Amino acid sequence: MNVIFVLGDPHIISLHTTKAITCKLLSNRTYISNPHFKITGISKYVGDPELTATAITSLQIDFFNSNGSLIAYYRTFNGNLPLELISLDSLSPSIIKVDHDEKHSNQVHLTLTHIPTSTQIIVNVWSKFYFFLVRSSEILLNNSDGYLITGCPQNEIIDRQAIITRLKERFAQSQRQVSVVTTRQRREIILDESKLPQECEHICSLNENDFIDECIFDCLALASKNVTQALHVNQMHITTSRERRQLIENDDRIVHEFKECYKKGVACKKMEDPDLIKDNGTKRQTSLLIIIIMLWFILVLK
Repeated sequence: MNVIFVLGDPHIISLHTTKAITCKLLSNRTYISNPHFKITGISKYVGDPELTATAITSLQIDFFNSNGSLIAYYRTFNGNLPLELISLDSLSPSIIKVDHDEKHSNQVHLTLTHIPTSTQIIVNVWSKFYFFLVRSSEILLNNSDGYLITGCPQNEIIDRQAIITRLKERFAQSQRQVSVVTTRQRREIILDESKLPQECEHICSLNENDFIDECIFDCLALASKNVTQALHVNQMHITTSRERRQLIENDDRIVHEFKECYKKGVACKKMEDPDLIKDNGTKRQTSLLIIIIMLWFILVLK
């Protein structure tokens, strides 16, 4: 299984890559598309448009049946994260599972599992920006399209380090002071704007963040618009790091367990096909109905 994702302004780790590429992806873009599902997102500028930093402000995930017809979709925008899937087919609830978990006052987590392909799509929102991870098989991903598969077009790749350097120089020359609202105490503190690069580097190096450069870029880019938000932007990168590691560890654990049970000659547990579960439930209901009818006839004959 592979884990690919989009976070921040936006930084993309696509299929067969290990380092995130920062892209300028304005307007509506397709991040992944295949016969089973499609993820599209609309991005807008974050901070100064000259920095070319953008972030996803709305997201849509469409699910299709084997005939290519839309059977369900998930849509989110304006910083909201609805907890339900819009179903257009009676079978979609047995095909797509929805789980959600509130992590923080301004950060919510939702997982959509497409059972037929064993694909997990984890959607997060921080402030009003969306970021997500996709865990799926290499076979399916190799037969998919979109920026998470092909990567960012050459003409839309952002020179992340060049912009970080430019912003550090800009803030270092500043004589201004800015007001920052702390999260816990809800009080304002005054900070020299020239200290922002050091503050960004500090928060981005905390809590096992795997994406330090991407975090610094997002922090500095957002600081030109909202310093308070900028100094908490590392929550996105920490969350993505944690979720990515968890998905990889889960896959490694499952593979290990299967190897161990085969070594011992024990039959490994297999997840039931949701269609079979549904069929079995229907059969049980039908059998019960037949029994009730038979009992009714016996009573009538008596």
